[in-house]
Amino acid sequence: MIVLDSALSPFVIPFEVSLFFGADIAFDHVKVMLDLVKIIVVPTALGVIVNELSRHRFKEWSAPVCAPLNYWCLKKFETRLNKKLTGVPISEQLRY
Repeated sequence: MIVLDSALSPFVIPFEVSLFFGADIAFDHVKVMLDLVKIIVVPTALGVIVNELSRHRFKEWSAPVCAPLNYWCLKKFETRLNKKLTGVPISEQLRY
């Protein structure tokens, strides 16, 4: 469902923006589709393949390593994104 929704989004979103707000959005649909394939379809397919090849045991085996690593990477990304969007490090924002 997510893969199908992501594949249709370059066409649905501009239509909805035009319908609800009367504004036109111009962008390269093919480039967006290829980017979505890279960031959604390929990782999803790899995850399904690894899960099937391991007979659904990969999650149990990898959880002690991947869960903390995933959490750390998410926090690192969140901090960098927040700093980029606001221009102020999160540590300084928490002081106020």
